[in-house]
Amino acid sequence: MGKLGKLLKQARKKIAFRPRMRRLRQRFRAVTGLERRELAGFLDANWYLGRNPDVRASGLSAADHYFQFGWKEERSPHPVINLAWLKMQHPEIGDQEPLAWFVYKGRAAGARLSPIFDEAYYRAHHQDVIDAKYDPLQHFLDYGWKERRASHWLFRDSDYRAVNADAAAAFEYASEHYVQHGVLEGRSLSTLFWPDWYLDQTGGLPEAQRDPFGHFETVGCKQNLSPHPMFDSVWYAKQLPESERGECGLGHYLRVGWRRDLSPHPLFDPQWYRYGAADIWPDVSPLLHFLAVGDRQGRSPHPLFNPQYYAAVTPDLAASPFGPALHYVARGASELRSPNPLFDAEHYVWNSSDRAAAQKEGLSHLIKVGPTEGRHPHPLFDSLAYSVQSAAVVDHRSNPLSDYLQFRSHLDPALLAQGRTRIPAPRPAYLPPQRSRPPSHDVRVSVLVPTYNSPPDHLIRAIESVRCQTHENWELILVDDGSPSNEARKIAYKFSRQDERVKFEPMAKNGGISRATNRALALADGEYVAMLDHDDVLTPDALAKMIDAIVSSGADGAYSDQAYVSAWSTLESMFHKPDFSPVLMTGVMYLGHLLVVRRDIALAIGGFDPRFDKLQDFEFMLRYTEQTRKIAHVPEVLYHWRMIPGSIASDANSKGKIEPLQARAVNGHLERLNFPGRAQPNETLPHRLEIKPAFGKKFARPSAVFLVRGDRPADKVERTVAACRKALPGARVEVVGAAGARPGVKARTPVRPFMSRLADAFAKAREDTIVYVDPLVTTAPKAWVDHALMYLSDASIAAAAPHLVDENGLILAAGSVIGPFGILPAMRGRRAGDDGHAGSLACDREVSALNGFLFAIRRDALQGVGGIDSTFAETTCAFADLTLRAAQVGLRSIAIAGAPVKLKAARFDTATRDPIDDVLFRSKHEARLENGDPYYSPNFRPDGLFVSRAK
Repeated sequence: MGKLGKLLKQARKKIAFRPRMRRLRQRFRAVTGLERRELAGFLDANWYLGRNPDVRASGLSAADHYFQFGWKEERSPHPVINLAWLKMQHPEIGDQEPLAWFVYKGRAAGARLSPIFDEAYYRAHHQDVIDAKYDPLQHFLDYGWKERRASHWLFRDSDYRAVNADAAAAFEYASEHYVQHGVLEGRSLSTLFWPDWYLDQTGGLPEAQRDPFGHFETVGCKQNLSPHPMFDSVWYAKQLPESERGECGLGHYLRVGWRRDLSPHPLFDPQWYRYGAADIWPDVSPLLHFLAVGDRQGRSPHPLFNPQYYAAVTPDLAASPFGPALHYVARGASELRSPNPLFDAEHYVWNSSDRAAAQKEGLSHLIKVGPTEGRHPHPLFDSLAYSVQSAAVVDHRSNPLSDYLQFRSHLDPALLAQGRTRIPAPRPAYLPPQRSRPPSHDVRVSVLVPTYNSPPDHLIRAIESVRCQTHENWELILVDDGSPSNEARKIAYKFSRQDERVKFEPMAKNGGISRATNRALALADGEYVAMLDHDDVLTPDALAKMIDAIVSSGADGAYSDQAYVSAWSTLESMFHKPDFSPVLMTGVMYLGHLLVVRRDIALAIGGFDPRFDKLQDFEFMLRYTEQTRKIAHVPEVLYHWRMIPGSIASDANSKGKIEPLQARAVNGHLERLNFPGRAQPNETLPHRLEIKPAFGKKFARPSAVFLVRGDRPADKVERTVAACRKALPGARVEVVGAAGARPGVKARTPVRPFMSRLADAFAKAREDTIVYVDPLVTTAPKAWVDHALMYLSDASIAAAAPHLVDENGLILAAGSVIGPFGILPAMRGRRAGDDGHAGSLACDREVSALNGFLFAIRRDALQGVGGIDSTFAETTCAFADLTLRAAQVGLRSIAIAGAPVKLKAARFDTATRDPIDDVLFRSKHEARLENGDPYYSPNFRPDGLFVSRAK
């Protein structure tokens, strides 16, 4: 090759080498050609040398080593800068020095130097930096990260430590751990970001696995992927106006959404939770508080999620790191676990067309789509049928299941679905505005709620049950009785700030429930006051029905039936009550719940007596009814009494032995009435009292005459006459009717019908009390006659008779029940000594009719109603006719439980009933029979057994 060829070859080499040299020069300029001061701010020399002992040992300065070697080895120049992460986010950096690339290219294009630094966010939240004209990034690198300033919409030092306590403990600054280790290890930078949860939604994309949160920020947000089990991005986005849907949902929620009370998840109702989280931190979203504190404490995030129930049916929850709600959303739903008693997960999934989504989301799926599509959460609960029957659900567009669990759990859902029972019709508050409303609408009711260490969820339900009343003219007065915890006070205060109808006053110190209730009574300005316990619930129509009953009847007070519900609102039992029964009230504390009384009378009698705390409302009503007997009864369940541990509802003696206090209250009542009886606790039954006669120097027995039926076997007549004389020495004993035959001899047929003779004997008696005895009974009359005379000392009582018991100790009749069916013996077949329905068998009580074998009546009452109707052939209907006529003039009849009398069952069925009598009795009292028995609930089966129709 000639000289020219060599020159050409050299030229070609130079030309080929020029791009390579250009690249080398570019790299060289990136390292050394730029002024050090432009990059010096990105290098923390002390940290760099401390992190790299080999550099310190080499004698090179941190800057010399980094710019010559460190950046090539991807050594981080600063605690919150990670070159490996930066290059992973921006592959276009290639072989360039990353800091120089960022300064001259990346920053202008929107690149971030640190995974926890968002420049726009930093500017918006740190005005002092802007005012000082300090570059935000440089300020963050120089000071901000050490001051733990908020530099990113999701990262917080304390939050990161809470989520990564095991790893971050060795680092003074959590930000350093996350940037240098956590980001590349796929750790969660926040409570609200679960990498594994997010990756499941991406399908395991490699780019997402490298940096889950980075992928979420750049890709997942736009696709509405959810970063956490309790943040449903699609659900959240549907709540945003169109103009705001371009922003990352989680970022929007943390910026403004939580302040607007937007819901981050179907199972998180922020308003519901906020009221239950009285200790919620200032300026912190309810969701963050729930995840940090509330869930592990078993607080409810939604009315349909019951943490206590879920914990009870999820035994492995105790070993889980999650609280009940998070466990359910993350695992329980897909495992077909039930979050409340009326959500049967298997049933719901099986009957859903989109089973995969239904199984994955469980109750959340029902909340999102179930109500609108009429899906049924349980085999016994028909959402569509319930919605059709409940005006509240229709008008307020509420969830049928939520409405049922909160207000209607006393109704059998199966019967509702079959149309065999119905939700009560809407009250006047639901009527269209153009229709006139009854006078009761204008009556103001003050609801008194004393609180003390109230469970947050239950207190909220109690308050909300008042706020959703269909009777609109109410006020709610909450008085905290010096609770050691601030939770109840904060909840009450929040409601009082939100709703002007809610008043709240804290007591300076604990004074007991009576003093707290009295303070609420003093603050009330309603014509009537209603009493509500802090953990119980009213049905939506409770006040409307109570006031309607009071106004329509002219009563001075009213009470309703009640349901006992569990801590998670499932029905335990129902208490169906009789109409006002003063005698029963002395043995059973039945009157309260729901109780509405006149405020002026309540104040006049001195309110509630602190000496009777634990049963203060019972003692209050004893004194109240001494002033007025005009008490109405609404035979509907309007009150849910929650059976939580420690309450009287859940355990008869949970508050200690209260029977002595109960007896003390009743004895004070009887003394004020000048009644010849004394109360003492029942030896076997809790919360039951027995009233014993107290005749003596202070109370003399009324005079009495015994009328003994004479057409029975002679030996029985003679025995009965002797027993009567022994029972009341000196009392006159008269045998009425034909003399009984001796054994084996047929009795003589009476010249006149027996009832005619008996009517004459009753009419001719001059004693205060007339006592009829049939010799077929085998028990001496001493005990029951003393009880009867005790009650007949009360001028408002006309007649009394004991319970009849057969030879096996079973009840033959505990009084009688009347109705369209005629006359039935009450509680026949029950074991004597049992409690019956809420004390109805164990305690003396008012009845509409008495048995035909034993009967005591005041002479003046007998004369006042015209005596016995002798057209009846036998005593059962004749005595029932007599007591019903007495009831028409306001006189009562008493069945005596404390002194039962024995009678053979075979004789009970035939000895005192006549089929013609039944026809005559029905014809005389047809209207009364159709109206039913005031002392036998219309909610009972028509068989006299005191059993609910729902059973």
